Amino acid sequence: MSRFRTIHILNLSHGNPVTDVALPGSYTPYFFKGGAGPRYTFAGMVVSPLITTAESDGVFAVGSIEGSSTISKTRWQKA
Repeated sequence: MSRFRTIHILNLSHGNPVTDVALPGSYTPYFFKGGAGPRYTFAGMVVSPLITTAESDGVFAVGSIEGSSTISKTRWQKA
């Protein structure tokens, strides 16, 4: 039988509170937890901003658009 040396550490801090669930709103480096952040619906699709002009110092914006092939005619399709 093997023996293991264990050390018990009492009152251990478990780190800082999680802050990666929302956009920072300013020009600063950040990590973004997957599946977190604001979401909006538009024409039957879900739009999730990943970077807004606030985070990029007014240079650009990046988002994710998710939809389904079952969505009927939307403003993205030609008439």
